[in-house]
Amino acid sequence: MIPIKNRKIVHIFLFISIIALQIVAFTFWYSETKIQNNIYNSIDALAKPNEALTLSNEAIKSYFEANNAFNEYLNSNSTERYIKYQEAIKKMITDLEKLSSLTQKNVAFKTIIKSKLGLESDMGKLRNEFDAIMNSNLNKTSPNDLNFKLKSYNYEKVLSSISYDTTKTAVVTKKKGFFGRLGNAIAGKNDVDKEEVKSVIKMVFNNQEKAGSFEEQLKNIFQVTENYYKNEVSKLQKVHFALKEKDNELIKINKKILTKSQEIVLIYSSSAQELNKIEYLQNIKEYNSKLVEKKQFIFYLLIAMSIITFLLLLYTIYSFILEKNLNNLRQNAEINLDKKNQLIGMISHEMRAPLNIISNFSRKIKNSNTNPSLNSPIDSLYFTANSLQITVSQILDFFKNENNTLLLYNTKMNLKTEVSAILESLKALAELKQLEIKYTIPKELDESVWADNVKIHQLFYNIIGNAIKFTKKGSITVVTALQKTGENYRFDVKITDTGAGIPAEEVDKIFDKFYQSKAHQEQISFGAGLGLTLCKNIISLFKGEISVKSELNVGTEISFFLMLEPSNEEQETSETKLLNQFKDKTTEVVVVDDDPMTLLLLKKLIEKIHFKATTFQDVESAKTYLKTNEANLILTDLQISEYSGFDFVEDIKKIPNKNADVPILVITGDSYMNTANLKELLVDDILIKPINKEELYFKINTLLNKH
Repeated sequence: MIPIKNRKIVHIFLFISIIALQIVAFTFWYSETKIQNNIYNSIDALAKPNEALTLSNEAIKSYFEANNAFNEYLNSNSTERYIKYQEAIKKMITDLEKLSSLTQKNVAFKTIIKSKLGLESDMGKLRNEFDAIMNSNLNKTSPNDLNFKLKSYNYEKVLSSISYDTTKTAVVTKKKGFFGRLGNAIAGKNDVDKEEVKSVIKMVFNNQEKAGSFEEQLKNIFQVTENYYKNEVSKLQKVHFALKEKDNELIKINKKILTKSQEIVLIYSSSAQELNKIEYLQNIKEYNSKLVEKKQFIFYLLIAMSIITFLLLLYTIYSFILEKNLNNLRQNAEINLDKKNQLIGMISHEMRAPLNIISNFSRKIKNSNTNPSLNSPIDSLYFTANSLQITVSQILDFFKNENNTLLLYNTKMNLKTEVSAILESLKALAELKQLEIKYTIPKELDESVWADNVKIHQLFYNIIGNAIKFTKKGSITVVTALQKTGENYRFDVKITDTGAGIPAEEVDKIFDKFYQSKAHQEQISFGAGLGLTLCKNIISLFKGEISVKSELNVGTEISFFLMLEPSNEEQETSETKLLNQFKDKTTEVVVVDDDPMTLLLLKKLIEKIHFKATTFQDVESAKTYLKTNEANLILTDLQISEYSGFDFVEDIKKIPNKNADVPILVITGDSYMNTANLKELLVDDILIKPINKEELYFKINTLLNKH
């Protein structure tokens, strides 16, 4: 079997191993997921244009816009078309420059671009050609900017210069011969003398005056007009030839730009597509490069996780089995401990009465002894009897309070009187060991308070009793003080002894149950290690605190304080309540117990509150009495000779009279009965021995007022 410590180490190691393997698996999964995401992104990039491809597409679009604008310009010679052409070229160049700058940011894209030899010089040439277009005066050679204008001939100037000069001339007809005249006669002609009128027209042509007949002047007009328009047409031809020459030059430059830009755009576009493809192939290559190793890694990782998980499962099952066994052992130990504690309680309870008798007889012997030689053994007997009484009381009180809710049963008491009585009784015990108890009772303690005097007695008896046990010589000093704090009193107590002291490392443990210092092995037999544990619980009940200072072989100082309530006329003890409430009634209590001393004590306490106490030492007598007499309350021990108190309770419930419904208070020395189910036991309440007077009266009062 693996030791417990080693099992914990193995468990922790396996657990850490599982966590480490999970971290490795998660890291591997994250890496693979990242690669797969890169592949998915590459696939998406193949379907979607990346930034380079987007800029390439924009450049292509500008290329076509420039080409269309240029063709429209050639057809129309429109300045607007030419400007649009320039803008399209400019945008295309800008997109190409963006692509060029992108290569500086994207290393992979730059690598692809560098493989395209001459691209940088092509971009430079393209920029030069573009600058040539932007800086040339081609835009100034449009028809609107050549200073040519077809002018109309200024005919009004010519017309305004016209002047006329007319001369008349007589023309005598030559006489014809006979035959000539005959011929005219036949022809109907007649020779007549004529008068000739001659007109001369003067006109100014190109600032020159010319005279002539109408026909001559008309001819001059046609000639001048012809020469004028020939000159104008010649000018137009020159402009046309100049435009043609410029257009040819522009066509050449445009051709270079568009050709070069088309090549560059195609390079960038193909490079962008190639970039996506390369990234995709790289991711695929990276994913497939160590696919076999990755599969093997996953396989071995799964095997390792399976082995460790299996080992962890085995260890867990093993631990569960051990834990189950430990639980069984613990339960058995608890059962045995309960039985042991019950036995201790019962023995302590049974020892209490004989010890009281021994203590009383030893006190009487001590007081009546006249033989000095017997003083020492008698004192030893008296001291031992009282020490045993304190120890038994500690045991009984501890077990009673451990399995019960600790309560205060307050009474009105004078604090000075109570403390003085306690210290005087302990002083006599200390003197048997030749120890001195030093104390002074201050005047301020002479106050009536509302407190549980029994528990205050327990505090002093336990703490001072321990001091007496562990002090061989010297003294025990008790200092008390009382001061008003708000509406209550603060009762401070400091008890200092010159005893054996406690090691510094054990001071914090002295309030633990059953703790006894290892430094005083020879004195362990003097106590059960329960006194201070009980004291701490009682002090907490009084809303106080306790502290300890100790030095080995020097002594111990224990300080505590209690918060006490002042007494007043309205406060009533359970004893007073019973006396007042039932003073005019006859209340009978049947008491059954085989212990004559307990029976006598109960009878005395019941009669003190003016109740009738009918006592029995055996069950049969009690049953016979209850069949014919009615009681108001039944008190019975749980173990009466050889008769079980529970059987007695069942018999009472079967009696055909009112006693079947009478409240039953059972008395037992078994402190574990406080956890029992009262309904299953058919009882109304349980009183744990040793009997506390106020607790008895409190329970009687509660039961009688409940029924």
